[in-house]
Formats: sequence, structure tokens, C-alpha cells
Amino acid sequence: MDETALTDILYGSIILAAGGGGPVQSGKSLVRSMALSRIRPKLIPFESIPNSSKVAVPIAMGSCATLLENFLDFQMIKALKIFEEQVGKVDALLPVETGQVNTLAVLYTGAKTAIPIIDADGTGRSIPEFKNTVFYSARVDPNPFVMYDSAGNFVVLHASKIDEVDRLGRTICTEMGGLCGVCGIQISGEEIKRIAVPNTISNCLRLGKVLRENRGSRVVEALVKCTDGFLLTKGRIAKIESKVAHGHDYGMMEVKGLASYKGKDVSIAFKNEGLIAYLNGKPAVISPDHIFMIDLLTSEPVTFTDVVPDLLVAVIALMANPKRRTKLDYDGFRDSLRDVGYVGEYVPVEDLLNGS
Repeated sequence: MDETALTDILYGSIILAAGGGGPVQSGKSLVRSMALSRIRPKLIPFESIPNSSKVAVPIAMGSCATLLENFLDFQMIKALKIFEEQVGKVDALLPVETGQVNTLAVLYTGAKTAIPIIDADGTGRSIPEFKNTVFYSARVDPNPFVMYDSAGNFVVLHASKIDEVDRLGRTICTEMGGLCGVCGIQISGEEIKRIAVPNTISNCLRLGKVLRENRGSRVVEALVKCTDGFLLTKGRIAKIESKVAHGHDYGMMEVKGLASYKGKDVSIAFKNEGLIAYLNGKPAVISPDHIFMIDLLTSEPVTFTDVVPDLLVAVIALMANPKRRTKLDYDGFRDSLRDVGYVGEYVPVEDLLNGS
């Protein structure tokens, strides 16, 4: 992976981050560091994982503000080393989610430690809570869950059940300065092939290349085509409201359709990431399906931390991987959706938009 490939992966991961995924600048810093130090991550094709492989899941945990103030480097590597002291040598790494921080941070960790990364992850998108991952829906043992902070403190958490990881981990992370490198979830290659979302990193590479090669008036249509996505609207951000509560950014963004999209107004409720989008007041995209936004002036994907009133954007809906469209997966999103005001059931985006 040269710098162009890593940059394509970065921008592809922003597209799949559902408007969240952490600070874009953090992902850019990780790409720049790999390029300058001439270290390169090694990717393992999803189908090629030996069943006997011992896999670990490194995670960057922290608030956007703290991530911007601190470079993610030794924290995740130290957490991985302590994890290996607990369980033995790790054969491969797997990102917990797709997004500009956790995808690039795992590539960086793998490059620095010479441990290969599996072309897959635990969500296929960015998510606000651990319960939104396949590890929750499959009830995987998360232990040991090692957390290492910028001051050299570490905690080895043994949660009684996977439901406790969010509650305890987020509290510990807050006390550790708001940023931790984490490594947890000892899992086999055989189990990864059964539950993980496949080919997510190569998909980021493909999306980033499409973005790079189609900047300008063609970019939206090119991305809709290559993702089998749905263009909800092109318009102006009329309103954005947000607040910070319990370590998450909550809010609502409204886009008023313009020109040929006049009368197609979209509102998106987010908890770090976009969880549900409404088209003219009716549900149009319900997690685990997701959305992304393209700045119509720069042809770049934008997050909820980037957007400002009057920014011109296209809003595109994506279908989740079929592996994520089970009742157990949706159960993992229920509480998150309830937190942003939706209490209904999951309906696939293609059915919502086709009026089924």
C-alpha cells in the first residue's frame, strides 16, 4: 500500500463512517505518519484467514476533541502488547468498525508491529456503541479488554458480559483523560469468517479511488453507482443542532432540497454517527443501513463535525451488508435508535424508498 492507496482507504472509510467515525484529521495524520516512516500495513484477504488464527481487535476509544489533541501512536501498540501478555502471540488484527479513525489506526498498528490486518471488520460502518457490532450480536467474549492511556496507565478489564464493555469502558476512558488505545476480543479465524463483515478495507480502497477519479460534477452519480446507493437529495444544510451528553455527540441535521430536488427534504438524527434519516418526515434510512454526505463544492465526504449551515451537500443512502440485517443485529441498534427518538422496527432502505 503506497500513500495513494492509504489515502484512498482513508476517504473510502469516511464515506462508510455514516457521518461519524471521528476526526478526519486524525486519519490524515496516521496516513502521513505511515508515509513518512515508510512503514506499510499488510492485508490478509478475508477468505484466506486460517481457522486456527488468533485474532485481536485493537480500538481507538475517545472523544473527537481529545483525538484532535493527541496523536494515536503508542497507546494502541502498548495495549496490544499487554493483550498478548495475557493471551499469547496474535496472528492477525481486525478493525472494530469502518471509519477514518479506527480503520487507519488499526492499519497503523499493524504496520508498526508487523502483524497483518484482515480485510474485514466488526460493523461495515462506523457506530456509536459496542453493542452495534457483530461481536455483540454474536455474544463474543470481549475479555481481556486492555485499555492504555497517553500517560502510561493501563487497565485490564474483565467484563461479566459483552453488554458491560460500553458502560465500564467508556467510564474508564473518561477517567483516563478521554483517550485510550484498546485491545480486546480474542477470537479465532474460523469465528471471524462466520461473523465479520468481509472485504471492508478493500471496499474503502475502491470507494476512495472512485472519489479521486470522479471529482466534480460526476462524483455523486459515480458513488451512487458503485455503492448501489440511493441519492436522497441534493441541497443546502438549513439547520444543525447538537449537544454532548454521556460522551456522545447527539443532534439533528436538516437538508433542504434545491433545484430538481426541491421538495425532497432530509433530516438525519445522529449519535456520533447518523442512525436514522427521514425524507419529508418519513423514515428513509434506519440503522444498520446508513448514509453519507458529499460536499458538492469540494467533492469530499463530510462528517457531522464538518458541516455548517448553508453547506451544499448530497445525501446518499447505503444498504448494510446482509450479515448485518438480522434481528440480532438490529437488537444491538435498538437502544441507540431510541436515544435519537426512533422506537420502530427495522425496514430495509430499499423497501422504505420503494414504498413497500
